[in-house]
Amino acid sequence: WTRMVLSSGFCVMHGRGYPVTLQRPALAGVVIIQWFQMLFMCRAFALLGPKLLPIMNTLKAMGPFLIVLFFYVGAFLHAYWALSSRPVGEVLTIGYRLGIMGDFALDPGEGSILEDGPMDTWLSTWFFTCTALLTLFMMNVVIGVLGESYDVEH
Repeated sequence: WTRMVLSSGFCVMHGRGYPVTLQRPALAGVVIIQWFQMLFMCRAFALLGPKLLPIMNTLKAMGPFLIVLFFYVGAFLHAYWALSSRPVGEVLTIGYRLGIMGDFALDPGEGSILEDGPMDTWLSTWFFTCTALLTLFMMNVVIGVLGESYDVEH
């Protein structure tokens, strides 16, 4: 049913002359869904199923961790926005890079977390607190949660 509905939707979009800028993101979403469905169907095979099930069930156990992580990242993003003179889009990008990916730039210039100005000391304090709590502590917690959940499922 999913394929029929999605195929019909693309035919309607193409027939009505929707711009490619709308069709390509829709296609990207459909492709992702199709790959996930194909992975889900692989559970039925004896060669892959027993190895995939613990991993899939482990990812379901991540819900509570992701909720806590969402609030921690939100708190640090809000604090950074209050201390920084940057627009919201840059704050969100820097927060994602630091809080989720653990990637940052301290050198002055584009994409740098720190700024030259009266709030530089506060931003440095914010940076070291954020890296300690989010990048080090929370990512080690996720490793523990995933490991314990995988052991239970396996």
